[in-house]
This record gives sequence, C-alpha cells and structure tokens, in this order.
Amino acid sequence: MKTKVWLLILLLQACCGISAGYALDSDSDGYDDSVDAFPFDASEWLDFDGDNIGDNTDLDDDADGLADLVDPAPLVPRDVRYVFDAGWLTTCAQDDNGVHCFGDTPNGLDTPPSFSHLRQLAVGLSHACGLDDNGVSCWGNASGDRLAVPTLTNPRKITARKNFTCALADEGVLCWGSNASGQLDVPSLSNPKDVSAGFEHACAVDDTGVVCWGSNSNNQLNPLAMTYPREVLASGNYSCAIHDNGIRCWGDTRLLSHPADGSLDWHGLAGGNRNACVMEDGNVSCWGTDVNGSVSEKPNQRAMAVSLGFQHGCLLNMTSELVCWGRSAEGQTDTSSLWYDTDGDGVANGQDDLWLDPADSVDTDKDGIGDSVDTDDDGDGFPDVDDPYPLDVRYPAYAPLAVHAGSYSGEQFGRAVSGTGDVNGDGVPDYIVAAPYYPASQGRVAVFSGADHTPLYNYQSNTPGDYFGFSVSGGGDINGDGYPDFIVGANSDQTNG
Repeated sequence: MKTKVWLLILLLQACCGISAGYALDSDSDGYDDSVDAFPFDASEWLDFDGDNIGDNTDLDDDADGLADLVDPAPLVPRDVRYVFDAGWLTTCAQDDNGVHCFGDTPNGLDTPPSFSHLRQLAVGLSHACGLDDNGVSCWGNASGDRLAVPTLTNPRKITARKNFTCALADEGVLCWGSNASGQLDVPSLSNPKDVSAGFEHACAVDDTGVVCWGSNSNNQLNPLAMTYPREVLASGNYSCAIHDNGIRCWGDTRLLSHPADGSLDWHGLAGGNRNACVMEDGNVSCWGTDVNGSVSEKPNQRAMAVSLGFQHGCLLNMTSELVCWGRSAEGQTDTSSLWYDTDGDGVANGQDDLWLDPADSVDTDKDGIGDSVDTDDDGDGFPDVDDPYPLDVRYPAYAPLAVHAGSYSGEQFGRAVSGTGDVNGDGVPDYIVAAPYYPASQGRVAVFSGADHTPLYNYQSNTPGDYFGFSVSGGGDINGDGYPDFIVGANSDQTNG
C-alpha cells in the first residue's frame, strides 16, 4: 500500500505539477512527516531531547535529570542532576566539589581524575570509569586491562559491574577488562540501543530484541519473550528488561517476583547482587533478596535516578541530594562528605526551600514564592506589612491587645468572659474575666480597663464551693446611675446558687 501511495505522488508530480514538498502525514496526527519525530505513531510527534521517547510519554522531556512533574521548565535543560553510581562495595558520586568515591576504595579508587561536564559514572569491584566531554576515562585497579579503554567514537553510555566495563558508541558495543567468562566477546548486534554489564555477563538491546553473552551459570543469557524491549539490566547472575508489557527477569529465580506489569512508565533499571529496582514517575520499587536492608531500607523518597551495588543502593532525590541505604560496613552509604548547592546560594539543597533559585532559600508557606518576594510569607491571608507574626501561621494576623494569666493552679481563669461597657467612664468599653474555681471553688472575677488593660475591680467569694464567676455578663445601667453594671453568677452559693 505504501508503494502505491508514493507512486501516486510521483505521478501527480509528473503530470500535474504538484510540488515535491507534498505534505505527507502517515499517522494522521495533523503533523507532516517532515516535522514529525514519530511519523508512524499518532500519539507522538515531538522528541525534545532526542532520546526516541516522545514527549507525551517521556518523564523528562529535556533530559536534565529533573522529572517533568517537578520541573518548573520541563523544556529548558538544566544542569541539576549529579552523576553517581553504586559499585560493588563502593559508591562514586559527583557533588559541587567534584567526584568522590567512598566505601572500599583499593588501588587508588578514591582518587578519581577531573572531568569536563561529567555525564555518567560506572563503578566495578576495584575500578571505575567516567564519561564526559572528552570521552571515557578509567581509574583504580589496572590489572586485567580494566583501565584499557578502547577507541570509542561518540560514547553514549558506560556500564561496569565486577571486573569489566562496556560502552555504547558509534562503533556499537565494546567491552574491556576481564574476559574470564567470555563477557568481552560481544556478539554481532544490529543497531544496539542499550547495554548493561553484570557480574560476569552482559546484555544489550538491539533491533532483534535482547542479546546476552558471557557466563550462563543461571540461564541469565536466555531472555524471555518480550514485546519491543527498550531497556536492559545485567547484574548478579540474572538479567531483566523493560518492554511494552512491563518487566521481565530471567536467571536467578529470586528476581522473578518483579513489580506487576501494566505500566508504560517503567524506566531506570538498577541491579544489585540478588535484588533490583526500577523507577516509575519518580517512585522507586525494589524486589529480590533483602540482605542488609538492601530492599527493605530503601528510603521513601521520590528520585531522579537509582543505582545498586552488591548489597547497598543509592538514589538521587528530587532536591538533587544522594541518599544511600543497605550494607554500610565499608562506608559505602556514608554521604556526609558530599555538598550539594545547585543554585550556589550557600545553602545546601536539603535546607533550601528553593534549591534552584539563587535569590532565595526560604519559602515559609511552601507556595513556590521565596519570602524575599512573597507578600504573605506564612500564607495566612494577611499581608506581611500588616501581620505582626508574618512567619507563623499559628497566630492571628493581629497581635493580642492584652494577655492575662491566672494566679492559682486550677482556678480556670477565663472560664467565663464578657464585655461590661464603660464602667469607669473613660470612654473605652471594659471587660470582665472570671475564675470560678479560685481557690477551693470559691471563685473570683476581675474587671479590666479596655484602655490600658489594667485591673479596675476584683471581687471574690469567701465561701468554698460557690463557683462565683461561673457565668458573667454585662448588664447595662441597671441602677440608672449613668454607669453600666455587670452580673456575676455563683451557681452553688448556699446550695441553691
């Protein structure tokens, strides 16, 4: 059918003068194929970051590491994502001061080189590699050619697990380091799109599906049937992949109870020795064997990325700070030395309410407007200029005129209050406050000046149990002397009140 369409176009061009710029919209989505990044997918036409995931599906359209859901400018790339990788017993992470490796760091693993616009880290057992503008650089244990990076043109991904590393570049998939189980013997791949290095095996996604090579001790080289796999994971003695119908894992049977199918948003597969994690909309789900809390101790935080080591894991949370959990015997979960201040205002991201705004770091009412600009910092509905407590929503907008406290424990001062009118004739209405349980439930009342709030009159009962002041009220000018009077109730005076 497609051939007939193009023949028709050519005939029309030849006989009828139709321009070669004829608009073709193969998927009938309203966008010409010439501008449609997905000419055969009616649900998508834009791919802002060029990752082959349409913007309607992509969770991070500008690929800046900040999920669209929390990105105030989802089509403006920002350098807000810090690179990290959880290695076997080591973690390497980038912060504002460079790259740091902590945990088990033999053979100089704790002295990484400097990088220019670091894009990725891949950490093995005793070596690590980084991908930046200059390509791939490796450091640490040099034995077994682990640091012997081959020629790579436009490398796009690096991955390491134990004693070898693989990269995806224009040349395809290339691996170097230990070849004890044939993990460097990359088979012929057709247009590879993803690669992952495991314990002693590796897997890739190409036009034919998932292809694995190396050790097959647990059948980890035998992928299950899948529909359009797009991401692959090779880790301990197992492999997993994300495809159109969910997640599939094979090899180590402890990894087969993966999250239920049904989500099209699964991404960010990460693997440990006997556990794995995957992301969906910033939420991280983990499964497998829970050794040293590698599954159960995962923090309940949304994440931009997640990585797993032997029995520990790390995630970069939504304020671009690294949080790690699980095995800590070698110090691989201790992130206390890392400093994250993305906006450079001197306040660490975790304490900065507006961590992408260098002009402000405090947002008291969490409305996204910094206190230096917000006209109602505590969000209580009253402008700061009129609010004596502009940073505390618990208090009313206006300060109390006066505060009176009781003088006897349990007297319940303030149990009854009332306005009395202007009892002292100064032109300002006054008020009465009662304490009916003062002391031994005798009761007392105090009349205060409305002008300066000082006591005008004090009355009390001398009979225990009177509850004098159980109720009070202004009474108006009862005796006609020109001054308002007030009424005090004593509901138990002389038994009947």
